[in-house]
Amino acid sequence: MERSEKIPLEDRLAYIKKEGPVALQAEKEWYKNRATELKTNEKTIDTALAFLRIPKYASSVPTLQILDQWAGDLTKKKDAITRLKALLNTARAVGIKKVQEDIAESQKLIAELPKAAEELDRDGLNMSDNMPAVMLQHMMPLIMNAAISNTKERERQLPIQKEMLPLCTRRINFMMDLATNREEIIDRSIVKVEKLRAYRLGTQ
Repeated sequence: MERSEKIPLEDRLAYIKKEGPVALQAEKEWYKNRATELKTNEKTIDTALAFLRIPKYASSVPTLQILDQWAGDLTKKKDAITRLKALLNTARAVGIKKVQEDIAESQKLIAELPKAAEELDRDGLNMSDNMPAVMLQHMMPLIMNAAISNTKERERQLPIQKEMLPLCTRRINFMMDLATNREEIIDRSIVKVEKLRAYRLGTQ
C-alpha cells in the first residue's frame, strides 16, 4: 500500500478503507511464505537426521562445513526475529497507545469547543483579572481562532485515526503471531542441526 500520508487528506480515509485490508492480507501472505520456506528447510534437516538412523546412509549426512552454514543462517534468522518482536512490542506499547490517546484527546477537544466558545461569549472581558482589558479583547479572538483551527484539523484527522487504529493493531498482532511461528520452526531446526554437527564432530 502506498504510504497514506502521500494521499490528499480529503481522499485518505476512502483510500485506507479500500487498500488497508488488501495490504494487510498481502503482507500476511508474505510472512506465511517465509514460514513455508523454513518448514521446507526443516524437512531437509529431518532427512539428514534420518540418515543417522540407517548406518549405511550415515555417510550421506552433510559435511561439517555445510552444517556450519545451516547453523549460521538459522542464527541470523533467529536474531532478526528477536529484533522484529522487540520492535512490535514497542509499537504496541508506545505507538498504538499514542494513537489511542490522540483519538481520546481529539474527541474531548471537539466536544468541549462549543462550550468554550459559549463561555467566551458570555464572560467577555472577565476571563482574566491580570490582563489589561484592551489586550484581552485583542488576544481572545486569536486564541479562540487558533483553538478552532486546531480542533477542525483534529476533526478531519479523527476518522482517519479511528480507521487506522484497528488496522495497525491487526498488523502488529498477526506479525507477532507469525514471527513466533517462524521462531518455533527455527528453534527446532537449530536443535536438529546441532545433533548433526555433534555427529560430524564425533567422526572426525
